[in-house]
Amino acid sequence: MAVNNPLHVNEGGLPLNAIEWLETHHRCKASERVQMIRDIDFKQASYVVDAGCGPGLWTPLLARAIGYQGRILGVDVSTEALVTAYKRLHGKRYERMVKYKRGLLEQLPVPYGSVDLIFSANVSQYLPEPVTTFAAMGRYLVPGGHLIMKDIDFGTMCFHNIDKALQARVFQSRERWEQLRVDAGYSFEDSWV
Repeated sequence: MAVNNPLHVNEGGLPLNAIEWLETHHRCKASERVQMIRDIDFKQASYVVDAGCGPGLWTPLLARAIGYQGRILGVDVSTEALVTAYKRLHGKRYERMVKYKRGLLEQLPVPYGSVDLIFSANVSQYLPEPVTTFAAMGRYLVPGGHLIMKDIDFGTMCFHNIDKALQARVFQSRERWEQLRVDAGYSFEDSWV
């Protein structure tokens, strides 16, 4: 990962995870992200886990989608991101409905069968075994619950000065997930960047 700009690396060494970079990227994609959340059929008063929540950038969108009777738990491995998420949350109308916890995505800090929807954005490239991790998340869903993964698609993009191994992991994780999804009979509705 030596070719990455140090500003884009978080405290754990993950590329494209520095808080400032994530915030800038999120602002640049704001209209698409608002539309994506609108297009998802969120149920009011749902319990949502934001798996790999980072600095809580999706929290306002998720809170609006499920209403203020819902609950959101953001889970991330980055202490720095979670501290930022709590700072961003302070004083917001939806503050009482949100909690953030440090943890691994394959070991969510919730009981099995308790979550209505797990939302995960741009996480698979950082997971050693993304298919295994996402499959493990299924046990936390209520019957009929949904796992929604928003991921990046480098299919028509070329990045300069981004670690080639990271790009390869993104492609490989997407291919593995697509195969598992097809094998399990899951439907595919759309992809968003």
